[in-house]
Amino acid sequence: MSTFARRQREGSLSADQASQIKQVFRYHFNTQYRIVEFLPTVTEIAGQLVWEHPLRAYDAVQLASALCILPEISQVDTATFTFLTADNRLIAVAQAENLKSDNPNNHP
Repeated sequence: MSTFARRQREGSLSADQASQIKQVFRYHFNTQYRIVEFLPTVTEIAGQLVWEHPLRAYDAVQLASALCILPEISQVDTATFTFLTADNRLIAVAQAENLKSDNPNNHP
């Protein structure tokens, strides 16, 4: 949501476009994403990540969440799991942590 709001403020999305994108995002969020609770394990892994990589706190939480659910997904199908972020530094760290990663901005 932050990206959509920023792009609307900066003028690269109209209010109508942002509204449509938010609706599509909410649909996908509710039907295709796995929600990860902010459990102590996520906090612990995020703390380790900031010591090992140049990450901001919330980026570390995002990456730690992905790493926490990866064992569950790997039992099903890791080929479908892709860590998405528009932050190239975070992509580099995710790849260093062996996560398949992609930047949605590379797919206009």
